[in-house]
Amino acid sequence: MMLGIWAARRRILDEPERHRTLLRRVTEICLAVAFAGRLPGALLLSGAWTPWTACSASPSPTPCSRSTYVPGRVT
Repeated sequence: MMLGIWAARRRILDEPERHRTLLRRVTEICLAVAFAGRLPGALLLSGAWTPWTACSASPSPTPCSRSTYVPGRVT
């Protein structure tokens, strides 16, 4: 939202053909950040990744317990 306010104040969207390169870069960066941010949730939802597999790959000195809460899963 802040990015949209900034673009409106600079009148970037009034003449998009003049600012095509900037708009394309911002779009690519925002899509990449959104994809990377949502990927763990999507993998959890699909079942391709579980908290237990994440714990086993973790270099943490304390092991993960099976009492980790996962919505919809009964242990």
